[in-house]
Amino acid sequence: MQIIAKDMEQQSDLEFHFSTTGIRGKVERDFTPEFTFSAGRAIAQWMKHNGSKTMVVGRDSRKTSDFLITSLISGLLYEGLDITLIVDRIPTPALIRYMISQGYNGGIIVTGSHLPPSDNGIIWLLGNGDYYRGKIKLDRHQVQNWERMGNLSFVSGYLEEYLSHLDSMIETLQLKKQHFKILVDTISGPMGEPMNKILTNLVDKVVHLNFEMDPMIKARPSEPKPETLNTTMDAFREGSFDFGITTDYDGDRVIYITGKGRILSGDYIGAIFAKYFWEANPKETVVIPINTSAIISDLAAKLGVEFEYCQVGAPRIIQKMRETNAVFGFEETGKYFFRDFNLYPDSLATTIFLLHIMDSTGKTLDELAEEFPRYYQLKRKTPSSRAVSSELMGEIEKHLNDFVSDLGDEFQIRKIHTMDGIRIDFSNGSWILLRQSGTEDNMRVFTESQNEKVCNYLNEKGISFVRKIQENLKLL
Repeated sequence: MQIIAKDMEQQSDLEFHFSTTGIRGKVERDFTPEFTFSAGRAIAQWMKHNGSKTMVVGRDSRKTSDFLITSLISGLLYEGLDITLIVDRIPTPALIRYMISQGYNGGIIVTGSHLPPSDNGIIWLLGNGDYYRGKIKLDRHQVQNWERMGNLSFVSGYLEEYLSHLDSMIETLQLKKQHFKILVDTISGPMGEPMNKILTNLVDKVVHLNFEMDPMIKARPSEPKPETLNTTMDAFREGSFDFGITTDYDGDRVIYITGKGRILSGDYIGAIFAKYFWEANPKETVVIPINTSAIISDLAAKLGVEFEYCQVGAPRIIQKMRETNAVFGFEETGKYFFRDFNLYPDSLATTIFLLHIMDSTGKTLDELAEEFPRYYQLKRKTPSSRAVSSELMGEIEKHLNDFVSDLGDEFQIRKIHTMDGIRIDFSNGSWILLRQSGTEDNMRVFTESQNEKVCNYLNEKGISFVRKIQENLKLL
């Protein structure tokens, strides 16, 4: 024991960086038992320093989630936090709702969310439902007295509380049962059961694809987007459905398929919601991150209403919504936030509200989407270390005029945004965003235009521009 203590004294403090939504990585490489135990200790030290004593902890049904959660809980208990473990596999939105309703000081869910099966993550939530974002350090020298270590309790049956909240939302919206046949693909994750219990009371027929939990996530990639939904679309075309619902593995992201088989990006669903709220009350504010389609800014200009940009990521959206008392916010990945119901992303709550809009307008999902023009987007990335992102972005900013001049006369700068990376809005309606990823060592290059060729051209130029700057700085 003395040798171990001596070794610990010689080690420096560990630092943990919680990015947009937690710590993520490859399990066998990044989440060793020692790392995960230490992360639990660091979280507990921060919680105690800020006057918190209790946490609720849960996990999704990934193969590695049991392994992570045991090491994590050990660290939390070692530092003296009282922990409640939700026994059932739980979708992220349900854990957040349980934490808020039961008055816990904070919560953690072990989930890989939309990442591949080999990955996993630790999402840390504060008691009000906000995601913790920032860096914390573990004081290795702090040794806990055994009498002050935390207690572990267990709870099952989380579903009742979650469904009660959603039933209250349905009652508030006065939502009636609708004559729809829908396909639901929850990719064998824990959102399948609550999705089934709610939707069977709201539509005539629910057909499930990938319903039974699969810890290996073999059905398809977890992130729902057009290129990952081939098997889902095959099933959809065979079934004559009115629309389809596809989620990621932990159930916070959701993407929809129209009756005609069109996969709608988060931007289009966000526009449908924003239009609904603005038409009900033009004084309401909507919050969107800087990588959002011009579909919203164009809509706002047409309606004469206000929206607020924010930095990318759920924590920033929530923060800006609180600051502005915004009625609604979303990000293009398929996360939606409702001030009056859930200030956190929830695929099932979002589906309930979409059904409400379809019910109140009498329109199909196709009809709602066809009210907006088509926008073409291209989202690419190129390797770029986060350690040198400030240097790279500074050099990019210095040479922006050269970049724009090289694009040609068609591209005239209308506005430049620098709140999160650099976004250039052009007078022809297209835009480009150059932004360092917050979760991986990549520079993201997003472009959009109502002309597909212009969108592709602009993206190619953006990628070439970034790589040229990297070469000049000898960063490649």
